Amino acid sequence: MFMFFLGAISCEDKLDMNNESSDVLNFRNALPDSKGKVAHNGRENSSNTAPLYDGSDAGPIDLNLATSWVANFQGSVGPDEIQSRYFGRDVIDQILAQEGCTGLRIYYAINDGGEKVLIISGVDITGGNMLPTSPTLVAGENTLADASYPCPPYCPPKGL
Repeated sequence: MFMFFLGAISCEDKLDMNNESSDVLNFRNALPDSKGKVAHNGRENSSNTAPLYDGSDAGPIDLNLATSWVANFQGSVGPDEIQSRYFGRDVIDQILAQEGCTGLRIYYAINDGGEKVLIISGVDITGGNMLPTSPTLVAGENTLADASYPCPPYCPPKGL
């Protein structure tokens, strides 16, 4: 199951990321999960560290932080505005299965009808987008995705 969270840190959540005594769990002090990956609570300032593009970048965040960030976003938009999008596993698997794909890049976009959308591209080890060479869909080429379902109206029965 894939979930995408959009949000912002509220003023109360701003912390000094360089302060060792901060309540932020940073990578130096984090414990590895069962696969040896280090999780963090999402407040780590990743803009100071370049990604490796080897598939190990980023990490999970806890439910409390995700819920807070989603609530921040939802409080900044009207109830009828797009708050999330659902992508089926097949298109995600198709992108990740592309030869040399190490991860995903997700672009915020607005379609020709003025609707907020997300465009998903595969990313290679150099950090480059894995784009198709043809302007139209061609079997066997790299895949871009946004055949997604917006919420509203296609919202989960129980919110995040």
